Amino acid sequence: MVEIFVQVMVAGLGVLSIYLVTAKTAAVRRYAAVCGLCAEPFWFWTSVINEQWGILFLSIVYGVRWGQVLYRDWFGKGNVYEDVVD
Repeated sequence: MVEIFVQVMVAGLGVLSIYLVTAKTAAVRRYAAVCGLCAEPFWFWTSVINEQWGILFLSIVYGVRWGQVLYRDWFGKGNVYEDVVD
């Protein structure tokens, strides 16, 4: 039961973060890193339980990168994005 919950969280937060990172406005895009970081504990858990060490390594790399993006988008100086205009 726990494994199903973890897989739903991995998939749901992963899809949501990709959707948000492609949003047209900076105000929406900045939430991509929040969702990406929220997914990381689930990635860690499932990779350790299933002994998928390559996935654990990638999860650590992705977690560090999501953290950098979160810092840039939420605490960095100035707006790093320009809104996309159609």
